[in-house]
Amino acid sequence: MIETQHIKRLLEADDRDAVLVIAGGRAQVVSADTVKEGGLVVAGRKDILRWLAGDTESEELAPSPDELRRIAEDLDRTVTDPRV
Repeated sequence: MIETQHIKRLLEADDRDAVLVIAGGRAQVVSADTVKEGGLVVAGRKDILRWLAGDTESEELAPSPDELRRIAEDLDRTVTDPRV
């Protein structure tokens, strides 16, 4: 459901408040103020930046393909695995 491309889109979003949501069975990147009722916010752009940088919020991060894949897999597991 959540793939590397979603994380990349989230990080490249012009909107600093962009979020990754699951709505209608699909993952998508939207502005935080446009999340519709019933949409599940998985992570915000700032959350992913913090994840990558630790405690800093650097806007200059260039995550590797492996880092993007690992984040996507972790978020996907969180959303799809009821045991998480």
